[in-house]
Amino acid sequence: MIEYDEAAAREHAGRIENAMGEGLEGHFAVAPLLGAHAGDVTTVAVWTPQAEREVLLEVLRPPEDLDLTAPEQEARFERATVPTVRVGDYSVTAVRGMRAGTRGRLGDFYALLVDGARAFDPLAMSLPYGAFAPAELYDVAAMHEGRTDAEWFAAYDGGRTRPPTAILQVHVPSATEGGTLAALTRRYRALTEKLDRGEAPSFEERLFLGYDAIQLLPVEPTTVYEAGPAFWEEDGESFTLRRPDTTNWGYDVVISGMGALNPVLLESGRPDELVDLAEALHAFPNGGKKLILDVVFGHSDNQGLGALPPQWFAGANMYGQNLDYRSPPVRAQLLEMQRRKVDFGADGVRVDGAQDFKWWTGEAMVHDDDYLLSMRDVPQEVAGHPYLPWFVFEDGRPWPEPDWELASDYRALVKLTGDRDVFQWGPLT
Repeated sequence: MIEYDEAAAREHAGRIENAMGEGLEGHFAVAPLLGAHAGDVTTVAVWTPQAEREVLLEVLRPPEDLDLTAPEQEARFERATVPTVRVGDYSVTAVRGMRAGTRGRLGDFYALLVDGARAFDPLAMSLPYGAFAPAELYDVAAMHEGRTDAEWFAAYDGGRTRPPTAILQVHVPSATEGGTLAALTRRYRALTEKLDRGEAPSFEERLFLGYDAIQLLPVEPTTVYEAGPAFWEEDGESFTLRRPDTTNWGYDVVISGMGALNPVLLESGRPDELVDLAEALHAFPNGGKKLILDVVFGHSDNQGLGALPPQWFAGANMYGQNLDYRSPPVRAQLLEMQRRKVDFGADGVRVDGAQDFKWWTGEAMVHDDDYLLSMRDVPQEVAGHPYLPWFVFEDGRPWPEPDWELASDYRALVKLTGDRDVFQWGPLT
């Protein structure tokens, strides 16, 4: 039974109010408190600057037989709504009775009702039907219990990971016949067993060897079909649910849900599949392989306007929309999304299109180098072990100027900092 806990809601609102303080640092302190945190009392807090009137939390309990792997199905949900407490531009609530998802159990879905319209949690950690559907409450702590690669992260001893020597770039949908993270994990585990038996790998298997790291092309939720069908459709009390199937190369993002995974890449629909892959790579023979995530925070597709409040954006660009990096709550939430994603167990991060992180001074667009370098300093923790991941920035400034191919030396940030730990690279060959 879903019950609103007003005392707990006001207590969580108090934590946010106390953390807010002044300016950017206050919003950085607030960001870890945002999103949905599962427990005996589940707390939910979302930045809702667009709200003019009442904000409610909508909880949707799925039927027991809901199958996340089904291509299409009809379903009915038990629906409940609870009020929220307003703290500045944040809507905060606390709920008893919400069921959190795990590897073996589907959790309750949730969204906000802002002035009567549905709005989504940009810091959600499980999105079985993509960024334009209610999120699933997920037990993130349970996902990391008993990690087999805990010693791997303990070896970092709180410091920064070292860069790999050779990186295999992997497009998950086409890397295996299964096209999922689980299928890729099976491939690496099978290779591990084969090498342990002393057997020679096949020609195809050798494609996955000879590299000390793999870089996954973006695994975030992407855009959806503009002309439909939608993956989540409602007709009164009846729901039509379709398994998402939009992948492309992964760069058409809408920013909302960047801490979660594209459900297309999840064979089981469970985010645990990325943890499984990290464990398999770290256990690989001859010292293991590192995992690098490719993150895309330099732009949003125009569809992002339908997933986030307008206050997230700073005008159109060649890809869709610029993000308002100078807004303290936006800046803080972007870095928090990054932190939550890397905490799946990545050793390194590749930042896509770093030259696109810009802001308008009133006279010109300038590169937000402070934001880029702050990405590098986000602290991570896996299995109780803190560390800082290795970073590489794909920064081709003065792209998109016509002479960028000759003018860019892919060393702008290296020269700016003089830091031997700031890496850049150019086009892949």
